[in-house]
Amino acid sequence: MATILRAINDDGVKYDLDLQTDLDFKLDISAIESGNIGKVFGVSSQQFSLPPSEVNNEFFGNLYDIGATPSTSFIKASPCQVLQNGIEIFTGKLYLENVVTDNMGNDIYNVVVVNETVDFNLLLKDTTFGDLDFQALNHTYSYGNITSSWDGGLVDGAIFYPLVNYGFDEENPLDTQIKGGGEARTFTNPASPIRIDDFKPAIRIRECLDAIFDLTNYEYTSSLFTSGSEIDTLYMLATKDDKKGISAVSPVSQSFRAFTTSSQDYLAPVVADPVFFGGETFDNANNFDGTKFTVGADGTYQFELNLVYEILNYNAINDNRAVDIRITKNGSNVIDLYNFDLTGTIQGQMNVVTQYYALVIGDTIGIQINFTKGGTGAEELRIIASNNSRFKLLQGPTTALGGNVDISQVFDNISVPAFLQGLIEKFNLIIEPVKNERNVLSIETFNEWVDQGEVVNWTDKVDYNKKWSISHPLQGQPKNITFNDVEDNIVLSAYHKRTTGKTYGVYDYVSESDLASGDKQIGSFFAPTPFKGIPGSPQTVMPGLAEKDDSSQPFKRFNFSPRLLFRKPTRQPASGLIARTSGGAIVQNTFYFRDENGVNHIETDYGLASHLQDLPSVFGQTLDIHFGNNWSPGHYNYHQPQFNGVTKRTAFYEYWAFYINELYDVDSRKVVLNIFLKPNEIPQISLNNKIFIDGHYYRINKISGANVTREASVEVELLKTLPRKLYFPRRRITTLDDIAIDITVDDAGFTENGFVLYEDFESGAAYTGSALALAATRDGFDTYGTDVVWNTQKPVQVKFDTQTNIGLNRVAESSETIDTRGDNNVVENNVSTARVEGSDNTVESYARFVQVSGIENNVARSVENSSIVNSNTSSLDTGTTLSTIIAGNDTHISASNNSAVIGPQVTLQGGGESVVIGNGTDNTDITVNGLFNIVALNPNRDLNSIENLGGDDFNTYAYIGSYRRIGAVFSDYLEVTGSAGGNLDMRTDPAYKNTYYHFCSWTGGNGDYTIYLPSTAASPPGGIDQPIGYKREMKFFSDTSLTSNTNIILQPSGSDNIEGTTSYTIDKPLEGLTIFGTPGNWYIVQLKA
Repeated sequence: MATILRAINDDGVKYDLDLQTDLDFKLDISAIESGNIGKVFGVSSQQFSLPPSEVNNEFFGNLYDIGATPSTSFIKASPCQVLQNGIEIFTGKLYLENVVTDNMGNDIYNVVVVNETVDFNLLLKDTTFGDLDFQALNHTYSYGNITSSWDGGLVDGAIFYPLVNYGFDEENPLDTQIKGGGEARTFTNPASPIRIDDFKPAIRIRECLDAIFDLTNYEYTSSLFTSGSEIDTLYMLATKDDKKGISAVSPVSQSFRAFTTSSQDYLAPVVADPVFFGGETFDNANNFDGTKFTVGADGTYQFELNLVYEILNYNAINDNRAVDIRITKNGSNVIDLYNFDLTGTIQGQMNVVTQYYALVIGDTIGIQINFTKGGTGAEELRIIASNNSRFKLLQGPTTALGGNVDISQVFDNISVPAFLQGLIEKFNLIIEPVKNERNVLSIETFNEWVDQGEVVNWTDKVDYNKKWSISHPLQGQPKNITFNDVEDNIVLSAYHKRTTGKTYGVYDYVSESDLASGDKQIGSFFAPTPFKGIPGSPQTVMPGLAEKDDSSQPFKRFNFSPRLLFRKPTRQPASGLIARTSGGAIVQNTFYFRDENGVNHIETDYGLASHLQDLPSVFGQTLDIHFGNNWSPGHYNYHQPQFNGVTKRTAFYEYWAFYINELYDVDSRKVVLNIFLKPNEIPQISLNNKIFIDGHYYRINKISGANVTREASVEVELLKTLPRKLYFPRRRITTLDDIAIDITVDDAGFTENGFVLYEDFESGAAYTGSALALAATRDGFDTYGTDVVWNTQKPVQVKFDTQTNIGLNRVAESSETIDTRGDNNVVENNVSTARVEGSDNTVESYARFVQVSGIENNVARSVENSSIVNSNTSSLDTGTTLSTIIAGNDTHISASNNSAVIGPQVTLQGGGESVVIGNGTDNTDITVNGLFNIVALNPNRDLNSIENLGGDDFNTYAYIGSYRRIGAVFSDYLEVTGSAGGNLDMRTDPAYKNTYYHFCSWTGGNGDYTIYLPSTAASPPGGIDQPIGYKREMKFFSDTSLTSNTNIILQPSGSDNIEGTTSYTIDKPLEGLTIFGTPGNWYIVQLKA
């Protein structure tokens, strides 16, 4: 059998290439189930080698010679055919991978043949929308075209300018807020209408595909991306930057910087004298002539002026003098005035940064000076020649109002491969060559593609001499699949992430199987677009593609990610939108739009872009381009109180459910076996064919090494198909009687009334039996007896006005007066008045009046009036109030009120009214437990209440760890005046609990005076409210009044001793001793010699 590889080189010359005589030409054919869900599949040959024949060398242009000029490129593919006995077996592209040579004529050309799907992908590598030809879509950036697009009337519906809240620039006087009420600088006030550059174009997806295929010289067929299809009103909205409008003009196209080259003197009084700038650092549009700048593009401008000056011929330095710098427009029209009081100065610089000015082509901007003085003499102002005496454009326009919109330039930063992959993942697309047509690809959803397959009986083609391998296809597949658009920081998406922990519009598919493992995300390019009513008018709904970091600040523009949006088929009425007339009267359902000629138009409706196909949505009809809707659960429609947005037709439901539920079904099987295939049968193989073998139907998953040279037994991987398509998973429930019951959601019984019906998988009969509750739980529904309910979600009120969130934090919608700044902080439900700064901090439910700053700190449920300041991994636990942690690291306060801890690795448990400062250990945790009214300074061991340690420690004391004195020491002392027969009882009187120094003196005649010392018992008989001697140090010293006949006797309590004796007598003047109490004994640790 003769095999021919026919290829066409870069010059269009056809060659029949010479093959190795023993070549088996084999193809690998794979589908999307081959372990990479969401990726396009294709066909490629196994690499094979071509000999260095004369024909092959000519075709490849002697590429073995580095100096050769080849007619076939390494970096381009050559059209090719594989023929067997004159019959075309395969059509595709030939790629040269490398040439192996020994430089002695022994050369090998290593090549691979791919089908047109793979070639198409390779051709698009590194391309952007800037490479595409959208010339037919270019148009004038005008009021008429924008409003026409709202009805699909601009370029036959290819371009759409939706009304979107892109944010507000407070510093730009021409900017306006999308806000109801008619106040100043809102689009409901005729003095501040929206303008043309408040709109950005969206391009229809069909036009994007048309331009992409035109670039590659391919064509496509599709029932999805065609005129009149269900998604033919689907557009991509994107931006290049955070600027107004479409960035069609380079922001530096008008830039200039000029400086003075000669000094200029102004003799007071001077009125309206110009400043001449003789030198230029740059002047990109050649629009500056030394005294004035001429505008070359309509838009908003801002300038900077800096003048270095000195005063000449002055009478006195402190004389009054002043300069007015006048910004003029079109000659003498003063549009700004900046005053500088130079009294008391004779040299310096005057700097001006102007306001934003709305200018049109031909306008001129100049600088004039007024100089006045109060003193006598011929005083002069000199502008010094200097590079620092400059006039420059700070910010130029990015949009040419009324100019041409170049769509390729507007979208030139969009990657074509990334865009296509985004479509493939959104719609579960299958892209494959159309049989018998060159350079034509079919683009269909998986559901449509499967339906197009034909039944093919392979029962007689099975190689029964080879063993079969039977397994479940979940092996090697992810257990959890998140169908999730990419995140960006638009205000509602960020809010949703903070409050729910989920990306808006997500759908989470979780397999019950133990075979699958790992996670996967589908959705890599487009971002979700929640929308709601605008401030001041909840009925006027639209997307807000802006940031909002602080509830007190307006929305800010930013560079948002591309997103897919439907154009609402009819204009959206501006219902309930309150505006004001120029006279201040209130009008309804109105906003103002100023055109390119400066004329205001009154608008009563607008073009709405939405993730919903129409608004309000119809539950079983309207398509949501997000993967999840309410029931998924993927998101809450923030416009729900005004317009219904609930629908079961999501991107997952419509395009992914059949495929995923079949792949993950309990009865799904992957069968690997061998099939006898002839070369002429290979071109007839379609991966969507329904392969019938021995009473079962399969779909081809992969063919490994299909031999186009000769008939061979080829390994084929098949997937067993289910007898029915499933929008919802089949649930197999085993009853207490060990009976397996298969049930699934009845799609027709899943309705907007909130109830869900189940049916028997095999018979389709309604099911209300014992397996219902478990199946419903697995599907994420609630059960009430035999009723299954999906719609239990309560309306959500977005509380932007009481929540400030800077960063990506999660704040429950029920929490109020919250300020979170950082990332990954969590404020749970019903928290009131909290400020959180840092990352990974948590404030649990019902906490009130709390503050946290640092990393990974936790404020427990119901904690009140407490703070964690500049700390990490620290916590305020339940039962804590009026307590604070400062500079903590793994520091904790638990059920201790009115307390504070400063420092790391300290746990304060129970008790209260206590302060712990520092940690006197080397990285050892310290616990202070159950103590009241104590202060611990640098403790170097645990401190516990007397009840826990048998009297070891006690309340109302200060505990000091290791310390070093670096200054004077001052102390109180107790005066003890002895007299014959008297005594001082320190055993029970609380007045002596805290005495340390005891100053002893004598009065009267000779005799003995007894001081009864506190008990040294670890558990004193009088309890901790009486004086304690255990571990106590006491000092006694006398003055000169004591003699050998006047004795002060230290008498231990009970059976206690003093160093083995029953007492100690102080009987001489200027005596001094220090004693220390241990159980049963007082020890003299210091005695004056």
